Amino acid sequence: MAWQLESFDELRLAHRELKAMGVPIESAIEHNVTRSIYFPDPDGNRVELYCDMVDNGFEAMRTVGPRRDPLNLD
Repeated sequence: MAWQLESFDELRLAHRELKAMGVPIESAIEHNVTRSIYFPDPDGNRVELYCDMVDNGFEAMRTVGPRRDPLNLD
C-alpha cells in the first residue's frame, strides 16, 4: 500500500512525525521520479509514503532510467 503526498516538504514532515511516534523507518529512497519512505504498519506490512518529483514520471523513466539512491530526510 502506498500513499501519495503533495510535496517533498510534506514527505519530510511525515518522516519527522513517524520518527517522533517511534515508527521504525525501513528506508528512504530517491527514485528519480519519486521520493519515498517505507515503514511497517501495525500488522507488519510494508507501506510507502511518496511524492512525485516530475510531472511525467513515465517519460522521465524512459530518458533517465531507474534510480534507487538513499534519501537523507534528517
